[in-house]
Amino acid sequence: MTNNDRSQTVELVDQEAAAGAPSASASAISRDDAIRAIRQGLKARSGKSWSVTGGRGTGWGWITITAPPRRREGGALSEADRAELGDLLGLGRTVHHQGETIPGGSDHYREFAARANGSEPGIINAVELAASAAEA
Repeated sequence: MTNNDRSQTVELVDQEAAAGAPSASASAISRDDAIRAIRQGLKARSGKSWSVTGGRGTGWGWITITAPPRRREGGALSEADRAELGDLLGLGRTVHHQGETIPGGSDHYREFAARANGSEPGIINAVELAASAAEA
C-alpha cells in the first residue's frame, strides 16, 4: 500500500466516522490505517502528540494509546493526561494509567478512529454493552 493509498484510507475513515455509520468499505480498515487515523485525530483535537502503537507478537492486532514517554511520570500517564485522553475519546471516564487499549478488529478500529476524531462511534464497546446488559 502506498502512502497515497494510506492517506485516502484515513480520509475515508474520517468521512465515515463523521457520518456516524460504518460502510462496507470501512470493514477492511487495517491496523496501521487505524493507528494513523487515531493519532491524527487526537493531535488535531488536542494540539498534543499521543503515542498510538500496535502490539507485537501475540498481541499484534491490539492498539495502545498513551502519552509519549517524555510526558509520562514514572512510566505512567499523569492524572491530567488520563482525564484528557478519556475526554478526547468520549469514554466518560479517565483512562488507565498505562493508557487505553483497543482490541484487534476492524469494528474496534473504526470505533476508536471515530472517537479520536470527535464523532459519535457507530459501534458500542463490548465492555459497555455487557455493563448495560447487566444493569437491565
